[in-house]
Amino acid sequence: MANAASDTAAAMDAELTAFLAPFLRTEGPRYRSADWLLSDFDDSVWNLKCDTEFRIDWRVEINDTGLLTSPRHALLWEVLRSWMIVQTHVDLTGGKQYAPESQKGRLLRVIHCIDYMLINALALGLGKHGLGALTGNDLYAMVAAIASSRSISDTIYQWPERLTAFLRTQIAGLSAEAIESALQDEPRLNQSIPDDDNRLTGLSPEEVVKARAWLWLRGGYSGSGDEFLFSPKTRLLAESIYQSTLWGKKTVMPLPTELCISEGHRFAREYRRARVTSDRDERLSTKSLNRYVVAITSLGLLNAEGLPAPALQHNDIKALTTSFDLKSEGRFRTLPHEVVFVALRRAIEFSLAHGDALIDSYLSLVRSALARNQTVMIFAWSNDIRPLLTDDARALGVERWSIEAPNTGTQGGNKSLDKPAYFAALRANEGLYECLRVLFGAIQITVGTLMARRQGELEDLVAGHCLDRSRTRLVFANRKSGLMGMRQLEARPIPPVAVRLIDMLHHLQASLIDMGVLASTTELFAYPARLGDIRLVSISPSNYNHSLDWFCDWAEMPLDRKGRRYYIRQHQLRRFFAMLFFWGGGFGGMDTLRWFMGHTDAQHLWHYITEFTPGATLRSVAAQWAAYGVKHATKEAELLGAELTEHFGINDFSVLEEEALQFYLEDLIEEGRLTIEPQFLDSGREYRIAVILRSKGEAG
Repeated sequence: MANAASDTAAAMDAELTAFLAPFLRTEGPRYRSADWLLSDFDDSVWNLKCDTEFRIDWRVEINDTGLLTSPRHALLWEVLRSWMIVQTHVDLTGGKQYAPESQKGRLLRVIHCIDYMLINALALGLGKHGLGALTGNDLYAMVAAIASSRSISDTIYQWPERLTAFLRTQIAGLSAEAIESALQDEPRLNQSIPDDDNRLTGLSPEEVVKARAWLWLRGGYSGSGDEFLFSPKTRLLAESIYQSTLWGKKTVMPLPTELCISEGHRFAREYRRARVTSDRDERLSTKSLNRYVVAITSLGLLNAEGLPAPALQHNDIKALTTSFDLKSEGRFRTLPHEVVFVALRRAIEFSLAHGDALIDSYLSLVRSALARNQTVMIFAWSNDIRPLLTDDARALGVERWSIEAPNTGTQGGNKSLDKPAYFAALRANEGLYECLRVLFGAIQITVGTLMARRQGELEDLVAGHCLDRSRTRLVFANRKSGLMGMRQLEARPIPPVAVRLIDMLHHLQASLIDMGVLASTTELFAYPARLGDIRLVSISPSNYNHSLDWFCDWAEMPLDRKGRRYYIRQHQLRRFFAMLFFWGGGFGGMDTLRWFMGHTDAQHLWHYITEFTPGATLRSVAAQWAAYGVKHATKEAELLGAELTEHFGINDFSVLEEEALQFYLEDLIEEGRLTIEPQFLDSGREYRIAVILRSKGEAG
């Protein structure tokens, strides 16, 4: 018994020692292990596992001074590896346990910083002096670069500039004979070159043709895409450009559309896009930059451990970030209320009137193509598809699979349509494929508006699995909930019209399964491919938004004062309920919203809205409502007149820039000086929106 008790005590001591190990001072290096590191610390290739498994290959060249893993750079390599380890170490986290997804985010931020140093190794003297010689100015320059944009491909990897320089180097030695050979093989290489505003690189039109030819001759294109017949293999380009980085080769870089061949649709949009956020949106947010600052200043822990790294405190760099022009949190532009109402009405009308006919026509076309063992495009190119269409689809105007055939603009093909003609054909519903994209955009508008969910939550919906058994609630995985990265399933009431449209998309997928095209249902908003194999295109943030753009152009959504179209985004639609509540209290009725929510009591409806709508959104919508009143000379203009005259120095508020007015009103709400809230009457069944402005010093 004594031995058993002794063994138990020893086991408990061992467990306690293991638990306390990270918190205790030890002899020798402190930052050499982590629960996410599957390899040995000294391995030249690390295998890591956070929310996913990935690899880091440390065998990168440092501007002609040898590999990072060579004996010459042993100390630098030690510091960089320890810098990664410390990101989840108790010394930095204070004992906080991070979810796997958060762990990976912390590691990637350090990897981005390391890549910045590797790319700028010569200027930083990295190969000769390591990290110990980095000055405050060097680190400040890195923070400034990171802060300059929310896109890592721009800030760290300078993708447009480096891709331009790389391609210019490659085409410098390209002979005229080689270019002619490529053009004979693929005549579309010199077709459809975007104008300057739509080119990612700084290449001229002549250089674009040469770059396409160079890529074509070296097998640098992939086919069977959806948006384009051939797209450049950006991963291969990145592997060449970023050989001496840890993550540049793996980073998904923006597609240089000027290098793409034979567009799936000729024009991305009919108009320039009205901004969906404030003019500062391209900057990194303060919150995001501070995360990088934490990573950078963690170098101070390595210095304290005796490693040659800069001795930093968090405030050393953070204090400098106040001089950067950063994106304010929550400064999304709120869509004009009339734009949302028009979009929702047109989306529901189009979907209910034509959705079944378009999907049944597509399924009929797929059956015929499969019977010939052909793709939809090839079958439709060589056959008249009108007999396969439903009567409703033909009445709508559908004549062919796509507005333009794949050989348009080439020898033997029709002349390409100009922009006015193309969008006239879109609104005449001539192409079945384009009509389907409009339909998907319309259903996204409808479901997105009525459910007010995050875009990622809608992208994750799977056909046949997103409604509960009663078919009255939408079931989704909340992107912002759950413990240690586990996302929480939630259900919210969904109106019958949205259920009807979800069933429509499920019918499409169930029919494709019956034909053997799909193995199982997939993302609800995955749409049919235009080119290549018969399939559905897996949904991503980019092509989810493209479907919205199709709908907005088809529906001829309004333009702003600068002639830019409101191309709607889901984060704007999340404001719909709060928006409708405020306008219902001042400029319209609440019957539609009450019907949808099943509430007859306005006070209950307000509780529902405030429970699921972030405070920043409520402030934004309230400020937009008040700004409308000010600019249209309602009682809000009279109430707020003196305050606004003092701030803006004018009496005619109709000439004020609406965004500036709205943001100032938001600031007043945040300060506690301005209150815009419903006052409930008749035991909560009715309400009015009350506006209260407190004088300076009364806030609180």
